[in-house]
Amino acid sequence: MHYNKGKKMKKYFTNIAGFKKRYHSALMYHHRAEQFMLEKQSYIVVFDIASIAVENYLIAICEFYSIDPA
Repeated sequence: MHYNKGKKMKKYFTNIAGFKKRYHSALMYHHRAEQFMLEKQSYIVVFDIASIAVENYLIAICEFYSIDPA
């Protein structure tokens, strides 16, 4: 069964530069959160850094699919 029969599919134009920038940033925050965890930093510090990593991963996905992250 073809669900989009007669309808055009929405095209996404990937913003590779934006994606790479955000993905790299996410990896760095992720690495830093793991480092803080191994150094026995407080859980709130690890959580704060990890949450920034997650936010950057999500923004990277939005950049990849050219979707407004709002």
